[in-house]
Amino acid sequence: MATTRKLLPRRLVGLASLRAVSTSSVGTFPKRVKIVEVGARDGLQNEKNFVSTSTKIKLIDMLSEAGLPVIEATSFVSPKWVPQMADNAEVLKGIQKFPGINYPVLTPNIKGFQAAVAAGAKEVSVFAAASELFTKRNVNCSIDASLQRSDEILRAARAAAIPVRGYVSCVLGCPYEGKISPAKVAEVTKKMYSMGCYEISLGDTIGVGTPGIMKDMLSAVMHEVPVAALAAHREPPGRALTETGGARVPAGPHCRPAKLHHCFSQGEWKLQTDQPFAGPPSQGAGRLPVTRRVSLQSRRLRCSLGLPPGQWAERHLRPGPVTPSTRLAA
Repeated sequence: MATTRKLLPRRLVGLASLRAVSTSSVGTFPKRVKIVEVGARDGLQNEKNFVSTSTKIKLIDMLSEAGLPVIEATSFVSPKWVPQMADNAEVLKGIQKFPGINYPVLTPNIKGFQAAVAAGAKEVSVFAAASELFTKRNVNCSIDASLQRSDEILRAARAAAIPVRGYVSCVLGCPYEGKISPAKVAEVTKKMYSMGCYEISLGDTIGVGTPGIMKDMLSAVMHEVPVAALAAHREPPGRALTETGGARVPAGPHCRPAKLHHCFSQGEWKLQTDQPFAGPPSQGAGRLPVTRRVSLQSRRLRCSLGLPPGQWAERHLRPGPVTPSTRLAA
């Protein structure tokens, strides 16, 4: 039976897609959402003004106090390319390590991995992309060469008993190539999983995804990689839960509906957010999903997750725009 879409008041129009999914797919949303918070790294790395080390440490400590299970603390990249992360070792050493919370750091190459381990990192992240042009512009090499760098890190990490999480960018579209083939995403994801990444985040880097194309991409990837090893990353706010949720309503080729309900781990969605608080979009990308807005959506869908302290960050970083989501959360 067809579901009639309910009209929303103007102040809720930004949440219309959420309502459409939640009213047409009762029972498809899990009871819990796992947030992988990377605001202290990806959310800050493009800020023009240097954020003080003490502010970064305080931000991460407050995110820890909020109960977020995974907080990516920093990245061990060259300060020449990412000046904002020049204090990576100081940040990692200065934060409080809460029991039960993981603090991975991004490592683009073996030199970064070695520096991270020396600073006390207990988990690292590596990255690749499903687009040749994006990879060339981002890290100045081919996809295969970038995967070789990741493999070198993973071999060293295995020897040191350090878990590794992976990222695949441009899974639904590329700013240079346009449409990306689901088969290419599946190929890159499979290679990262085969190398030893325990979890791989599939990133809609430029925010062009819809539930339909997300479903096609996930169907291809889930042919090659167990769903429990997958996570999702959606750029613009207000769509992360609905895009992934809408994608799991129909069954994939080898996934029954019950299995899709548990996609990305048993009864739990893994959602990566770049900005814990409302803020400006990264240069050249759509506005990033904000943890506060995801929290609002999760409450509407009766999913459970921690809520970070937004007002403190808006005072110390940059105030974000007023949106329907932030008005409701206030």
